[in-house]
Amino acid sequence: MNLQVQIPGEFQGQVIGALSKRRGVVMNSTSIDENIVMDMEVPLGDMFGFSTELRSLTQGKGEFAMEYLEHRGAPRNTVARVAEEHQQRKEELKKN
Repeated sequence: MNLQVQIPGEFQGQVIGALSKRRGVVMNSTSIDENIVMDMEVPLGDMFGFSTELRSLTQGKGEFAMEYLEHRGAPRNTVARVAEEHQQRKEELKKN
C-alpha cells in the first residue's frame, strides 16, 4: 500500500518507529510549515489498528491516507505459519 502520513514534526520519530514495526519503508519525506508529510510503502495486513495508534502517538493531530500499490507475496515466515495452522485445523477436523 502507498501510505501518506501528515504529522506535526515533533512526532516524526515516534511515527516512523511505529511504521517500521509494521514493515513500512519511507520513500519520501517533505516539510510543510511545521508538519511533516511522509510517503511510505507498507503491507496492508500490517496496517490494521494503525489509525488508533497514530491518534495516540500524535495527540490526535496526525492524518493518513492509503491506496493500493501492488500485490506482493507474504514473507516466508508468515507463509510457513499460515500453512502450519491450516494443517493443524485440517487434522482437527479429521478427528471430529
